[in-house]
Amino acid sequence: MHLLVRENRTLDEQDQAEDLGLPPADLVVLSFTESDLLGLSHAYNQRVTENPLVQTPSLQLTHLARLRHPMSIDLYIDTTLQQARCVVVRLLGGLDYWRYGAEELAGWCRANKVPLALLPGECAQTLKTSPNQQADDPRLAELSSVEPEKRKRLIEFFRQGGPRNMACALHLMGTMAGLEIDDGAQPEPVPAWGVYRTFAAQLGPHKGAQPGRASNPLTPQSIDAAGGSPPQTCGAAYVPCSAVLPKGLTTRAVLLFYRAHLLVSDHTALEVFAQSLAAHGCAVDMVFVTSLKEVEVAKGVAAYLAQVQPDCVLNGTVFSSKNQQGYSPLVQSGVPVFQLLQPGSTQALWQQSARGLTRADLAMQTVLPELDGSISTFPLSFRQQATPGHPAARVPYAPGIALTVARIMGWLRLRCLTSAQRKIGLVVSDYPGAGLAQESGHVAHAVGLDTFASLCSIQHILQNDGYKTGTLLPRAALVAALAKSPCQPFLSLAEYQQLATRLEPAFMASVQAAWGPPEHDKMVQNGQFCHRVVVQEHLTIAVQPDRGQAADRKALYHDPDSPPATLMWRFTSGYSMCKN
Repeated sequence: MHLLVRENRTLDEQDQAEDLGLPPADLVVLSFTESDLLGLSHAYNQRVTENPLVQTPSLQLTHLARLRHPMSIDLYIDTTLQQARCVVVRLLGGLDYWRYGAEELAGWCRANKVPLALLPGECAQTLKTSPNQQADDPRLAELSSVEPEKRKRLIEFFRQGGPRNMACALHLMGTMAGLEIDDGAQPEPVPAWGVYRTFAAQLGPHKGAQPGRASNPLTPQSIDAAGGSPPQTCGAAYVPCSAVLPKGLTTRAVLLFYRAHLLVSDHTALEVFAQSLAAHGCAVDMVFVTSLKEVEVAKGVAAYLAQVQPDCVLNGTVFSSKNQQGYSPLVQSGVPVFQLLQPGSTQALWQQSARGLTRADLAMQTVLPELDGSISTFPLSFRQQATPGHPAARVPYAPGIALTVARIMGWLRLRCLTSAQRKIGLVVSDYPGAGLAQESGHVAHAVGLDTFASLCSIQHILQNDGYKTGTLLPRAALVAALAKSPCQPFLSLAEYQQLATRLEPAFMASVQAAWGPPEHDKMVQNGQFCHRVVVQEHLTIAVQPDRGQAADRKALYHDPDSPPATLMWRFTSGYSMCKN
Protein backbone atom coordinates (compact mmCIF):
# COMPACT_ATOMS: atom_id res chain seq x y z
CA MET A 1 0.00 0.00 0.00
CA HIS A 2 1.17 3.51 -0.74
CA LEU A 3 1.33 5.61 2.42
CA LEU A 4 0.98 9.35 2.10
CA VAL A 5 4.41 10.98 2.13
CA ARG A 6 3.64 13.12 5.17
CA GLU A 7 2.62 10.27 7.51
CA ASN A 8 5.70 8.87 9.23
CA ARG A 9 6.78 10.62 12.44
CA THR A 10 9.59 10.10 14.93
CA LEU A 11 10.07 11.13 18.54
CA ASP A 12 13.19 13.19 18.08
CA GLU A 13 11.76 15.76 15.66
CA GLN A 14 10.76 18.05 18.52
CA ASP A 15 12.08 18.46 22.06
CA GLN A 16 10.21 21.54 23.25
CA ALA A 17 7.03 21.45 25.28
CA GLU A 18 3.92 23.15 23.93
CA ASP A 19 0.30 23.53 24.95
CA LEU A 20 -1.87 22.80 21.91
CA GLY A 21 -4.85 24.39 23.61
CA LEU A 22 -7.32 22.05 21.91
CA PRO A 23 -10.84 22.10 23.41
CA PRO A 24 -12.23 18.98 25.13
CA ALA A 25 -14.67 16.60 23.43
CA ASP A 26 -16.65 13.40 24.01
CA LEU A 27 -14.44 11.35 21.68
CA VAL A 28 -10.69 11.97 21.54
CA VAL A 29 -8.54 10.30 18.89
CA LEU A 30 -4.75 10.57 18.63
CA SER A 31 -2.55 9.16 15.86
CA PHE A 32 0.85 9.53 14.25
CA THR A 33 -0.72 9.28 10.77
CA GLU A 34 -2.78 11.96 9.11
CA SER A 35 -4.59 9.22 7.18
CA ASP A 36 -6.43 8.20 10.35
CA LEU A 37 -7.28 11.75 11.33
CA LEU A 38 -8.38 12.90 7.88
CA GLY A 39 -10.56 9.81 7.42
CA LEU A 40 -12.32 10.35 10.75
CA SER A 41 -12.70 14.07 10.11
CA HIS A 42 -14.43 13.41 6.80
CA ALA A 43 -16.67 10.73 8.33
CA TYR A 44 -17.66 13.07 11.17
CA ASN A 45 -18.44 16.00 8.84
CA GLN A 46 -20.41 13.70 6.55
CA ARG A 47 -22.44 12.42 9.48
CA VAL A 48 -23.24 15.90 10.79
CA THR A 49 -24.24 17.07 7.30
CA GLU A 50 -26.50 14.09 6.60
CA ASN A 51 -28.12 14.08 10.07
CA PRO A 52 -28.27 17.70 11.25
CA LEU A 53 -31.10 17.00 13.73
CA VAL A 54 -29.39 14.03 15.41
CA GLN A 55 -27.19 14.68 18.42
CA THR A 56 -23.65 13.63 17.46
CA PRO A 57 -20.89 13.10 20.06
CA SER A 58 -18.23 15.82 19.81
CA LEU A 59 -14.86 14.81 18.36
CA GLN A 60 -11.31 16.01 18.92
CA LEU A 61 -8.52 14.80 16.61
CA THR A 62 -4.86 15.27 17.50
CA HIS A 63 -1.61 14.51 15.70
CA LEU A 64 0.84 12.75 18.01
CA ALA A 65 3.74 14.47 16.28
CA ARG A 66 2.86 17.52 18.43
CA LEU A 67 2.77 15.50 21.66
CA ARG A 68 6.31 14.16 21.97
CA HIS A 69 7.47 16.14 25.01
CA PRO A 70 6.31 14.76 28.39
CA MET A 71 5.10 18.19 29.51
CA SER A 72 3.06 18.56 26.32
CA ILE A 73 1.38 15.25 27.14
CA ASP A 74 0.67 16.33 30.73
CA LEU A 75 -0.87 19.61 29.57
CA TYR A 76 -3.00 17.77 27.01
CA ILE A 77 -4.34 15.36 29.65
CA ASP A 78 -5.12 18.23 32.03
CA THR A 79 -7.09 20.19 29.41
CA THR A 80 -8.29 18.36 26.31
CA LEU A 81 -9.18 15.09 28.06
CA GLN A 82 -11.21 16.58 30.88
CA GLN A 83 -14.61 15.85 29.27
CA ALA A 84 -13.60 12.74 27.32
CA ARG A 85 -16.01 9.79 27.31
CA CYS A 86 -13.75 7.60 25.13
CA VAL A 87 -10.08 7.87 24.11
CA VAL A 88 -8.52 6.08 21.12
CA VAL A 89 -4.80 6.13 20.32
CA ARG A 90 -3.36 4.51 17.18
CA LEU A 91 0.42 4.05 17.40
CA LEU A 92 2.37 3.53 14.21
CA GLY A 93 5.53 1.74 15.32
CA GLY A 94 4.10 0.33 18.55
CA LEU A 95 4.24 1.23 22.22
CA ASP A 96 7.91 2.24 22.28
CA TYR A 97 7.25 5.22 20.00
CA TRP A 98 5.02 6.86 22.62
CA ARG A 99 5.53 4.89 25.85
CA TYR A 100 5.27 7.81 28.28
CA GLY A 101 2.08 9.10 26.69
CA ALA A 102 0.47 5.65 26.51
CA GLU A 103 1.22 4.86 30.16
CA GLU A 104 0.10 8.27 31.44
CA LEU A 105 -3.07 8.08 29.38
CA ALA A 106 -3.81 4.58 30.65
CA GLY A 107 -3.39 5.72 34.27
CA TRP A 108 -5.66 8.74 33.79
CA CYS A 109 -8.36 6.71 32.01
CA ARG A 110 -8.36 4.05 34.75
CA ALA A 111 -8.63 6.67 37.47
CA ASN A 112 -11.49 8.45 35.68
CA LYS A 113 -13.20 5.28 34.34
CA VAL A 114 -12.89 6.46 30.72
CA PRO A 115 -12.70 3.69 28.07
CA LEU A 116 -9.27 3.61 26.41
CA ALA A 117 -8.34 1.77 23.20
CA LEU A 118 -4.64 1.65 22.28
CA LEU A 119 -4.33 0.28 18.75
CA PRO A 120 -1.38 -0.80 16.57
CA GLY A 121 -0.87 1.52 13.60
CA GLU A 122 0.09 -0.90 10.81
CA CYS A 123 -2.24 -1.03 7.80
CA ALA A 124 -3.68 -4.17 6.19
CA GLN A 125 -1.33 -3.97 3.22
CA THR A 126 1.73 -3.85 5.48
CA LEU A 127 0.61 -7.02 7.26
CA LYS A 128 -0.05 -8.68 3.90
CA THR A 129 3.43 -7.97 2.54
CA SER A 130 5.28 -8.50 5.86
CA PRO A 131 4.44 -11.97 7.20
CA ASN A 132 6.58 -11.45 10.32
CA GLN A 133 4.66 -8.35 11.35
CA GLN A 134 2.43 -8.91 14.40
CA ALA A 135 -1.27 -8.19 13.89
CA ASP A 136 -1.55 -6.84 17.44
CA ASP A 137 0.71 -5.69 20.25
CA PRO A 138 -0.14 -7.47 23.53
CA ARG A 139 1.31 -4.55 25.49
CA LEU A 140 -1.19 -2.18 23.89
CA ALA A 141 -4.01 -4.62 24.55
CA GLU A 142 -3.00 -4.85 28.22
CA LEU A 143 -3.08 -1.07 28.67
CA SER A 144 -6.49 -0.77 26.97
CA SER A 145 -9.72 -0.89 28.96
CA VAL A 146 -12.36 -1.52 26.28
CA GLU A 147 -13.92 -4.90 25.49
CA PRO A 148 -11.48 -7.07 23.44
CA GLU A 149 -14.08 -7.80 20.73
CA LYS A 150 -14.82 -4.11 20.19
CA ARG A 151 -11.13 -3.26 20.22
CA LYS A 152 -10.47 -5.92 17.58
CA ARG A 153 -13.21 -4.51 15.35
CA LEU A 154 -11.85 -0.99 15.83
CA ILE A 155 -8.38 -2.14 14.80
CA GLU A 156 -9.75 -3.58 11.56
CA PHE A 157 -11.91 -0.53 10.79
CA PHE A 158 -8.76 1.61 10.88
CA ARG A 159 -6.66 -0.95 8.99
CA GLN A 160 -9.09 -1.25 6.08
CA GLY A 161 -9.91 2.48 5.97
CA GLY A 162 -12.24 4.15 3.51
CA PRO A 163 -15.38 6.28 4.08
CA ARG A 164 -17.60 3.37 5.17
CA ASN A 165 -15.12 1.83 7.63
CA MET A 166 -14.26 5.21 9.15
CA ALA A 167 -17.94 5.99 9.68
CA CYS A 168 -18.34 2.62 11.42
CA ALA A 169 -15.26 3.30 13.58
CA LEU A 170 -16.75 6.63 14.65
CA HIS A 171 -20.03 4.95 15.61
CA LEU A 172 -18.23 2.18 17.52
CA MET A 173 -16.33 4.77 19.54
CA GLY A 174 -19.68 6.35 20.40
CA THR A 175 -20.89 3.00 21.74
CA MET A 176 -17.72 2.61 23.81
CA ALA A 177 -18.48 6.02 25.31
CA GLY A 178 -21.99 4.87 26.18
CA LEU A 179 -23.53 7.48 23.90
CA GLU A 180 -24.78 5.21 21.09
CA ILE A 181 -26.01 1.65 20.54
CA ASP A 182 -23.69 -0.86 18.88
CA ASP A 183 -25.10 -2.01 15.54
CA GLY A 184 -22.57 -4.85 15.22
CA ALA A 185 -21.12 -3.55 11.92
CA GLN A 186 -18.09 -5.47 10.69
CA PRO A 187 -15.05 -4.15 8.77
CA GLU A 188 -15.16 -4.43 4.97
CA PRO A 189 -11.93 -4.66 2.93
CA VAL A 190 -11.28 -2.17 0.14
CA PRO A 191 -9.88 -3.80 -3.04
CA ALA A 192 -6.37 -3.07 -4.26
CA TRP A 193 -7.76 -1.24 -7.31
CA GLY A 194 -11.11 -0.28 -8.76
CA VAL A 195 -13.23 2.44 -10.35
CA TYR A 196 -14.15 5.12 -7.83
CA ARG A 197 -16.48 7.18 -10.01
CA THR A 198 -17.02 8.43 -13.57
CA PHE A 199 -17.56 12.02 -14.73
CA ALA A 200 -19.49 12.05 -18.00
CA ALA A 201 -18.45 14.44 -20.79
CA GLN A 202 -20.85 17.33 -21.21
CA LEU A 203 -20.81 17.37 -25.01
CA GLY A 204 -22.10 15.08 -27.77
CA PRO A 205 -20.91 11.46 -28.00
CA HIS A 206 -17.65 10.48 -29.67
CA LYS A 207 -16.41 7.01 -30.49
CA GLY A 208 -14.07 7.05 -27.52
CA ALA A 209 -16.62 8.22 -24.96
CA GLN A 210 -19.40 6.49 -23.10
CA PRO A 211 -21.06 9.26 -21.05
CA GLY A 212 -22.65 8.03 -17.84
CA ARG A 213 -21.12 4.56 -18.20
CA ALA A 214 -21.32 2.33 -15.14
CA SER A 215 -18.21 0.85 -13.55
CA ASN A 216 -16.38 -1.64 -15.75
CA PRO A 217 -17.03 -5.34 -15.02
CA LEU A 218 -13.26 -5.92 -14.89
CA THR A 219 -13.13 -3.83 -11.73
CA PRO A 220 -13.01 -5.96 -8.57
CA GLN A 221 -15.18 -3.53 -6.64
CA SER A 222 -16.65 -0.10 -7.27
CA ILE A 223 -16.72 2.54 -4.56
CA ASP A 224 -19.92 4.49 -4.07
CA ALA A 225 -19.42 8.10 -5.14
CA ALA A 226 -21.46 9.23 -2.17
CA GLY A 227 -18.53 8.28 0.04
CA GLY A 228 -16.25 10.89 -1.51
CA SER A 229 -15.93 14.62 -1.11
CA PRO A 230 -18.37 16.72 -3.14
CA PRO A 231 -16.61 18.22 -6.16
CA GLN A 232 -16.18 21.96 -6.34
CA THR A 233 -15.78 24.25 -9.30
CA CYS A 234 -12.36 25.67 -10.04
CA GLY A 235 -13.73 28.86 -11.53
CA ALA A 236 -13.97 30.08 -15.09
CA ALA A 237 -10.70 29.98 -16.95
CA TYR A 238 -9.61 31.07 -20.40
CA VAL A 239 -9.00 28.06 -22.64
CA PRO A 240 -7.22 28.83 -25.94
CA CYS A 241 -8.82 27.77 -29.19
CA SER A 242 -6.06 25.16 -29.59
CA ALA A 243 -7.52 23.39 -26.52
CA VAL A 244 -11.16 23.26 -27.68
CA LEU A 245 -12.39 19.99 -29.16
CA PRO A 246 -13.96 19.97 -32.63
CA LYS A 247 -17.70 20.56 -32.53
CA GLY A 248 -19.77 17.55 -31.50
CA LEU A 249 -16.85 15.42 -30.27
CA THR A 250 -15.92 14.25 -26.79
CA THR A 251 -12.92 12.32 -25.50
CA ARG A 252 -12.18 10.03 -22.60
CA ALA A 253 -9.48 9.84 -19.94
CA VAL A 254 -8.61 7.41 -17.16
CA LEU A 255 -7.34 9.11 -13.99
CA LEU A 256 -5.24 6.93 -11.68
CA PHE A 257 -4.77 7.93 -8.06
CA TYR A 258 -3.61 6.27 -4.87
CA ARG A 259 -6.06 4.23 -2.83
CA ALA A 260 -4.47 5.88 0.21
CA HIS A 261 -6.12 9.17 -0.81
CA LEU A 262 -9.46 7.42 -1.22
CA LEU A 263 -9.20 5.78 2.20
CA VAL A 264 -8.86 9.16 3.90
CA SER A 265 -11.28 11.00 1.55
CA ASP A 266 -8.49 13.39 0.54
CA HIS A 267 -9.16 13.50 -3.20
CA THR A 268 -11.34 16.60 -3.55
CA ALA A 269 -8.81 18.34 -5.82
CA LEU A 270 -8.78 15.38 -8.21
CA GLU A 271 -12.59 15.42 -8.37
CA VAL A 272 -12.57 19.16 -9.10
CA PHE A 273 -10.01 18.55 -11.83
CA ALA A 274 -12.00 15.65 -13.33
CA GLN A 275 -15.19 17.72 -13.24
CA SER A 276 -13.46 20.55 -15.10
CA LEU A 277 -12.21 18.16 -17.79
CA ALA A 278 -15.72 16.75 -18.18
CA ALA A 279 -17.08 20.29 -18.63
CA HIS A 280 -14.67 20.69 -21.57
CA GLY A 281 -15.80 17.49 -23.26
CA CYS A 282 -13.55 14.83 -21.72
CA ALA A 283 -15.18 12.01 -19.75
CA VAL A 284 -13.06 10.87 -16.81
CA ASP A 285 -12.94 7.47 -15.08
CA MET A 286 -11.30 7.83 -11.66
CA VAL A 287 -9.45 4.60 -10.83
CA PHE A 288 -7.76 4.03 -7.45
CA VAL A 289 -4.70 1.78 -7.03
CA THR A 290 -2.44 0.69 -4.20
CA SER A 291 0.65 0.67 -6.41
CA LEU A 292 1.26 0.12 -10.11
CA LYS A 293 4.22 -2.06 -9.17
CA GLU A 294 1.97 -4.71 -7.62
CA VAL A 295 1.58 -7.49 -10.18
CA GLU A 296 -2.18 -7.99 -9.85
CA VAL A 297 -2.87 -4.26 -9.83
CA ALA A 298 -0.74 -3.70 -12.95
CA LYS A 299 -2.54 -6.56 -14.74
CA GLY A 300 -5.94 -5.24 -13.75
CA VAL A 301 -5.19 -1.68 -14.83
CA ALA A 302 -3.71 -2.88 -18.14
CA ALA A 303 -6.85 -4.93 -18.85
CA TYR A 304 -9.08 -2.00 -17.93
CA LEU A 305 -7.19 0.39 -20.22
CA ALA A 306 -7.29 -2.15 -23.05
CA GLN A 307 -11.07 -2.46 -22.72
CA VAL A 308 -12.09 1.21 -22.38
CA GLN A 309 -9.40 2.50 -24.80
CA PRO A 310 -9.09 6.03 -23.39
CA ASP A 311 -7.68 8.94 -25.36
CA CYS A 312 -5.19 9.68 -22.57
CA VAL A 313 -4.10 8.54 -19.11
CA LEU A 314 -3.84 10.94 -16.16
CA ASN A 315 -1.37 9.58 -13.62
CA GLY A 316 -1.80 10.73 -10.03
CA THR A 317 0.72 8.20 -8.66
CA VAL A 318 4.38 9.09 -8.19
CA PHE A 319 7.78 7.58 -8.96
CA SER A 320 8.24 5.62 -12.18
CA SER A 321 5.25 3.55 -13.26
CA LYS A 322 7.55 0.75 -14.45
CA ASN A 323 8.31 -2.39 -12.46
CA GLN A 324 11.74 -3.99 -12.12
CA GLN A 325 11.33 -5.66 -15.51
CA GLY A 326 10.63 -2.29 -17.16
CA TYR A 327 6.91 -2.96 -17.73
CA SER A 328 4.32 -0.22 -17.22
CA PRO A 329 0.58 -0.61 -17.91
CA LEU A 330 0.48 3.12 -18.64
CA VAL A 331 3.17 3.08 -21.32
CA GLN A 332 1.60 -0.01 -22.88
CA SER A 333 -1.70 1.84 -23.32
CA GLY A 334 -0.26 3.63 -26.36
CA VAL A 335 -1.86 7.00 -25.50
CA PRO A 336 -0.38 10.19 -24.00
CA VAL A 337 0.26 9.92 -20.26
CA PHE A 338 0.05 13.12 -18.20
CA GLN A 339 1.74 13.28 -14.80
CA LEU A 340 -0.52 15.07 -12.32
CA LEU A 341 1.27 17.27 -9.82
CA GLN A 342 0.24 17.52 -6.13
CA PRO A 343 3.10 19.09 -4.14
CA GLY A 344 3.57 18.11 -0.50
CA SER A 345 3.94 21.72 0.65
CA THR A 346 1.48 24.52 1.31
CA GLN A 347 0.75 27.05 -1.41
CA ALA A 348 2.47 29.78 0.60
CA LEU A 349 5.73 27.82 0.86
CA TRP A 350 5.56 26.96 -2.83
CA GLN A 351 5.13 30.60 -3.81
CA GLN A 352 7.94 31.76 -1.52
CA SER A 353 10.43 29.24 -2.90
CA ALA A 354 12.55 30.22 -5.89
CA ARG A 355 12.61 26.56 -6.92
CA GLY A 356 8.91 25.94 -6.26
CA LEU A 357 8.91 22.17 -5.78
CA THR A 358 10.89 20.39 -3.08
CA ARG A 359 13.62 17.95 -4.07
CA ALA A 360 11.35 15.02 -3.25
CA ASP A 361 8.49 16.39 -5.36
CA LEU A 362 10.84 17.13 -8.26
CA ALA A 363 12.23 13.60 -8.18
CA MET A 364 8.99 11.68 -7.60
CA GLN A 365 6.48 13.79 -9.52
CA THR A 366 8.55 15.27 -12.36
CA VAL A 367 11.90 13.64 -13.13
CA LEU A 368 11.09 9.92 -12.78
CA PRO A 369 7.71 10.16 -14.60
CA GLU A 370 9.36 12.13 -17.43
CA LEU A 371 11.87 9.30 -17.86
CA ASP A 372 8.85 7.07 -18.54
CA GLY A 373 7.72 9.49 -21.25
CA SER A 374 5.00 11.23 -19.23
CA ILE A 375 3.98 14.82 -19.97
CA SER A 376 4.37 17.24 -17.05
CA THR A 377 1.50 19.41 -15.84
CA PHE A 378 0.87 22.03 -13.14
CA PRO A 379 0.01 21.87 -9.41
CA LEU A 380 -3.59 20.74 -8.83
CA SER A 381 -3.58 21.12 -5.04
CA PHE A 382 -1.55 22.04 -1.99
CA ARG A 383 -1.61 21.05 1.63
CA GLN A 384 -3.91 23.10 3.81
CA GLN A 385 -2.46 25.37 6.49
CA ALA A 386 -3.78 23.47 9.53
CA THR A 387 -4.12 24.37 13.22
CA PRO A 388 -1.25 22.90 15.29
CA GLY A 389 -2.07 19.33 16.18
CA HIS A 390 -4.78 18.99 13.51
CA PRO A 391 -4.44 17.08 10.20
CA ALA A 392 -3.83 18.98 6.97
CA ALA A 393 -6.03 18.05 4.01
CA ARG A 394 -5.31 18.99 0.40
CA VAL A 395 -7.10 22.00 -1.12
CA PRO A 396 -7.63 22.53 -4.89
CA TYR A 397 -5.47 25.11 -6.65
CA ALA A 398 -7.73 26.65 -9.30
CA PRO A 399 -5.04 28.27 -11.52
CA GLY A 400 -3.08 25.01 -11.72
CA ILE A 401 -6.23 23.04 -12.53
CA ALA A 402 -7.14 25.46 -15.32
CA LEU A 403 -3.65 25.30 -16.85
CA THR A 404 -3.56 21.51 -16.64
CA VAL A 405 -7.01 21.20 -18.25
CA ALA A 406 -5.92 23.49 -21.10
CA ARG A 407 -2.76 21.46 -21.70
CA ILE A 408 -4.58 18.13 -21.74
CA MET A 409 -7.43 19.38 -23.93
CA GLY A 410 -4.88 20.72 -26.41
CA TRP A 411 -3.39 17.25 -26.79
CA LEU A 412 -6.83 15.66 -27.01
CA ARG A 413 -7.84 18.11 -29.73
CA LEU A 414 -4.87 16.92 -31.77
CA ARG A 415 -6.05 13.31 -31.38
CA CYS A 416 -9.41 14.31 -32.88
CA LEU A 417 -7.79 15.85 -35.97
CA THR A 418 -6.40 14.11 -39.03
CA SER A 419 -2.77 14.61 -39.99
CA ALA A 420 -3.84 16.97 -42.76
CA GLN A 421 -5.67 19.16 -40.21
CA ARG A 422 -2.86 19.40 -37.70
CA LYS A 423 -0.47 22.35 -37.64
CA ILE A 424 3.08 21.80 -36.40
CA GLY A 425 5.62 24.29 -35.10
CA LEU A 426 9.35 23.52 -34.82
CA VAL A 427 11.52 25.94 -32.84
CA VAL A 428 15.32 25.75 -32.94
CA SER A 429 17.61 27.32 -30.36
CA ASP A 430 19.67 30.48 -30.70
CA TYR A 431 21.93 30.21 -27.66
CA PRO A 432 24.55 32.89 -26.82
CA GLY A 433 27.92 31.83 -28.16
CA ALA A 434 31.41 32.89 -27.16
CA GLY A 435 33.31 34.94 -29.72
CA LEU A 436 30.23 35.63 -31.85
CA ALA A 437 28.63 38.94 -32.70
CA GLN A 438 26.30 40.10 -29.94
CA GLU A 439 23.29 40.20 -32.27
CA SER A 440 23.61 36.52 -33.16
CA GLY A 441 24.21 33.20 -31.46
CA HIS A 442 24.52 29.55 -32.25
CA VAL A 443 21.42 29.06 -34.42
CA ALA A 444 20.20 25.45 -34.15
CA HIS A 445 23.44 24.50 -32.44
CA ALA A 446 23.79 21.04 -30.86
CA VAL A 447 27.14 19.55 -29.91
CA GLY A 448 27.93 16.61 -32.19
CA LEU A 449 24.54 16.78 -33.94
CA ASP A 450 23.28 18.32 -37.19
CA THR A 451 20.01 20.06 -36.34
CA PHE A 452 19.34 21.15 -39.91
CA ALA A 453 19.69 17.57 -41.15
CA SER A 454 17.18 16.59 -38.44
CA LEU A 455 14.79 19.29 -39.68
CA CYS A 456 14.98 17.86 -43.18
CA SER A 457 14.23 14.36 -41.86
CA ILE A 458 11.29 15.66 -39.80
CA GLN A 459 9.85 17.37 -42.89
CA HIS A 460 9.93 14.10 -44.84
CA ILE A 461 8.43 12.08 -41.95
CA LEU A 462 5.56 14.54 -41.52
CA GLN A 463 4.87 14.63 -45.24
CA ASN A 464 4.82 10.83 -45.46
CA ASP A 465 2.37 10.75 -42.52
CA GLY A 466 -0.08 13.02 -44.34
CA TYR A 467 0.79 16.42 -42.87
CA LYS A 468 0.54 19.46 -45.14
CA THR A 469 4.18 20.51 -45.32
CA GLY A 470 4.20 22.31 -48.67
CA THR A 471 7.39 22.28 -50.73
CA LEU A 472 10.16 20.72 -48.64
CA LEU A 473 13.28 22.84 -48.27
CA PRO A 474 16.72 21.25 -48.55
CA ARG A 475 19.29 21.72 -45.81
CA ALA A 476 21.07 24.65 -47.46
CA ALA A 477 17.79 26.52 -47.95
CA LEU A 478 16.84 26.01 -44.28
CA VAL A 479 20.24 27.34 -43.15
CA ALA A 480 19.82 30.41 -45.33
CA ALA A 481 16.24 31.07 -44.20
CA LEU A 482 16.86 30.65 -40.48
CA ALA A 483 20.37 32.03 -40.08
CA LYS A 484 20.99 34.51 -42.91
CA SER A 485 17.74 35.80 -44.42
CA PRO A 486 15.86 38.93 -43.29
CA CYS A 487 13.19 38.53 -40.62
CA GLN A 488 9.60 37.86 -41.68
CA PRO A 489 6.40 39.38 -40.18
CA PHE A 490 4.45 36.92 -38.01
CA LEU A 491 2.28 38.91 -35.57
CA SER A 492 0.59 42.31 -35.84
CA LEU A 493 0.40 44.85 -33.03
CA ALA A 494 -3.40 44.44 -33.07
CA GLU A 495 -3.06 40.68 -32.50
CA TYR A 496 -0.58 41.38 -29.71
CA GLN A 497 -3.03 43.71 -27.96
CA GLN A 498 -5.68 41.00 -28.13
CA LEU A 499 -3.32 38.48 -26.53
CA ALA A 500 -2.27 40.93 -23.83
CA THR A 501 -5.83 41.19 -22.50
CA ARG A 502 -5.77 37.47 -21.66
CA LEU A 503 -2.68 37.66 -19.47
CA GLU A 504 -2.21 38.85 -15.90
CA PRO A 505 -2.02 42.68 -15.72
CA ALA A 506 0.92 42.44 -13.31
CA PHE A 507 2.88 40.34 -15.80
CA MET A 508 2.16 42.74 -18.67
CA ALA A 509 3.21 45.67 -16.49
CA SER A 510 6.53 43.95 -15.68
CA VAL A 511 7.21 43.30 -19.39
CA GLN A 512 6.51 46.90 -20.34
CA ALA A 513 8.54 48.24 -17.40
CA ALA A 514 11.54 46.12 -18.45
CA TRP A 515 11.38 46.46 -22.24
CA GLY A 516 9.17 49.46 -23.02
CA PRO A 517 5.96 49.67 -25.10
CA PRO A 518 5.59 47.09 -27.90
CA GLU A 519 5.51 49.62 -30.73
CA HIS A 520 9.05 50.69 -29.77
CA ASP A 521 10.39 47.14 -30.03
CA LYS A 522 13.23 46.99 -32.56
CA MET A 523 11.65 43.91 -34.15
CA VAL A 524 8.46 45.81 -35.09
CA GLN A 525 8.32 46.93 -38.73
CA ASN A 526 5.23 48.58 -40.23
CA GLY A 527 3.06 47.46 -37.34
CA GLN A 528 4.26 43.83 -37.48
CA PHE A 529 6.56 41.83 -35.24
CA CYS A 530 9.20 40.26 -37.45
CA HIS A 531 11.34 37.23 -36.85
CA ARG A 532 13.20 34.44 -38.63
CA VAL A 533 10.32 32.17 -39.55
CA VAL A 534 9.70 29.69 -42.38
CA VAL A 535 6.05 28.81 -43.10
CA GLN A 536 5.29 25.75 -45.26
CA GLU A 537 1.49 25.41 -45.25
CA HIS A 538 0.78 23.70 -41.88
CA LEU A 539 4.45 23.45 -40.87
CA THR A 540 6.21 26.40 -39.26
CA ILE A 541 9.95 26.42 -38.49
CA ALA A 542 11.36 29.31 -36.45
CA VAL A 543 14.38 30.42 -34.45
CA GLN A 544 13.92 30.97 -30.73
CA PRO A 545 13.70 34.73 -30.05
CA ASP A 546 15.98 36.52 -27.61
CA ARG A 547 14.89 36.28 -23.99
CA GLY A 548 16.30 39.75 -23.43
CA GLN A 549 18.32 42.26 -25.42
CA ALA A 550 21.12 41.14 -27.69
CA ALA A 551 23.63 43.35 -25.90
CA ASP A 552 23.01 41.53 -22.62
CA ARG A 553 22.55 38.02 -23.98
CA LYS A 554 24.80 36.13 -21.59
CA ALA A 555 23.80 38.12 -18.49
CA LEU A 556 20.04 37.84 -18.98
CA TYR A 557 19.58 34.51 -20.71
CA HIS A 558 18.97 32.55 -17.51
CA ASP A 559 17.98 35.39 -15.18
CA PRO A 560 14.78 34.21 -13.40
CA ASP A 561 13.99 37.71 -12.14
CA SER A 562 13.82 39.31 -15.59
CA PRO A 563 10.51 39.03 -17.46
CA PRO A 564 10.79 37.63 -20.99
CA ALA A 565 11.39 40.21 -23.67
CA THR A 566 8.50 41.50 -25.74
CA LEU A 567 9.24 39.31 -28.78
CA MET A 568 9.98 36.22 -26.69
CA TRP A 569 6.61 35.86 -24.98
CA ARG A 570 4.66 37.10 -28.00
CA PHE A 571 6.24 34.43 -30.13
CA THR A 572 5.83 31.51 -27.69
CA SER A 573 2.21 32.30 -26.76
CA GLY A 574 0.90 34.48 -29.55
CA TYR A 575 1.98 32.65 -32.63
CA SER A 576 0.39 29.36 -31.65
CA MET A 577 -2.88 30.95 -30.54
CA CYS A 578 -3.39 33.43 -33.37
CA LYS A 579 -1.82 31.64 -36.32
CA ASN A 580 -2.26 27.94 -35.58
